[in-house]
Amino acid sequence: MLLFLTLRPVPALEGLIQIGLAPLRKLGELAAPLVMLRGSASGASEELLRQAAIDEEAAGARLLEDLARGALPTELELLAGRRIVHGAVIGRLRDNSDFLRVELRDVRGVREGYPVAAGNSYVGRVASVDAAQSLAVVELVTGANFHVGGVAREPLWEDGRPDDTPVLMTVGGLFVPSRIADRKKKGHSLAVDHPSDRAIVGGLVRVDERYGESQEVQRLSRGLHLGQLTKDESYWGIQPELDYKDGLFHVVVLCPPDASLGSELGFVSATHDDQWLRVKPIGMGDPSPYRQTAKLRAGRSLGVEPGAAVLSLANRLVGRITHAGPWTSDVSFLDDPGFSVVAVASAGEAAEPYVLGRLISMGRQAAGGPVLLRWSVRVEPRADWKPLAEEGSVQARLYTGSGEEGLPSGFAFGNARIPMDASSGETRILELELDTPATSLRSFYVRIKRSTTDGEGSR
Repeated sequence: MLLFLTLRPVPALEGLIQIGLAPLRKLGELAAPLVMLRGSASGASEELLRQAAIDEEAAGARLLEDLARGALPTELELLAGRRIVHGAVIGRLRDNSDFLRVELRDVRGVREGYPVAAGNSYVGRVASVDAAQSLAVVELVTGANFHVGGVAREPLWEDGRPDDTPVLMTVGGLFVPSRIADRKKKGHSLAVDHPSDRAIVGGLVRVDERYGESQEVQRLSRGLHLGQLTKDESYWGIQPELDYKDGLFHVVVLCPPDASLGSELGFVSATHDDQWLRVKPIGMGDPSPYRQTAKLRAGRSLGVEPGAAVLSLANRLVGRITHAGPWTSDVSFLDDPGFSVVAVASAGEAAEPYVLGRLISMGRQAAGGPVLLRWSVRVEPRADWKPLAEEGSVQARLYTGSGEEGLPSGFAFGNARIPMDASSGETRILELELDTPATSLRSFYVRIKRSTTDGEGSR
């Protein structure tokens, strides 16, 4: 009878067997990537993988540190009298993308209404706090019902007069240009209502809360940047210094000072936790010759969810899960047309990381050639990158920026030259050189959701 079943599986019985074996399979294959590599055989190929993984983890850790430091305000007026609480963006609310889910380094002292910043820029305010899970929900200034007071301390006027009379205004939501051509631009602007002087045409706008918030919140948020004021015919908008849609990875909550509480930065690399499952491909995915996919022997029963990161044994991103069934899942590789990832570029220690935003794969033009990535530019190249340019571009290593469920920060996925003449609103094409073709690999690590057996719930 058993021999018969091996030749002709019965779907119902096979399902029961899979359910029964799932916990044992998970126990045997679930571990942090570096832990598994350190415990593997010491052959030449394993040693190369181990060293590559250690090197990539060190580079990713430096990037995480730089991103965490980059979330700190740099202006003295924004640091004085404030306690800084660092947070990593891990996703958005499914029913409203204007709300971030943020994992806090230290939830103590964080309250609803406190301002949230990234560098000197205003991000929004804390909407709710879950102290048990060290999570906060942050409402972005881009929300349709969001309003915050703003002030241009050094306004520019239509007639060019030298007048530094501050102009007050209300800021919140997104501005929709009146010209159809401008609506097609990929950049976004914040909406402005009721400027106190309608002759203003420009200037840096900072937060200046005066109504509807407590004096404590007003003080904590005052001075944060909202962006540069622009004027479209008779309407005003603010060009932000951040890419609110795809460029928010690390933020800080500004809290009242408390001598008993510290201000800490940084998060341990995701390669050290146990939310990884080592799996093997069980065959080709989409049969189309234009697609680069595979099917993996792991599904929802083992915690695999759509969007999850897929790594090589060398600790590099090679793809993401596009579909997860009960027992199997489909992975789309970097060279699969339509593959999407939010990215950060690093030029080494010579400059701070440059947040690129979202990149979308267009596949390869030729077999073995570079992967073409469509880049919608929302934030122009950093000033400290431009001296590094050779023939107008900078060679950089690309890393995941996170901000999405199942995709941690700090995983490398290739090299590309970044053009220094890119402008906000443009679409540019990057040529990505991969370290290793994913289709040549025989084993992967897949990011799985956090177990709920410890009472913490999934994040």
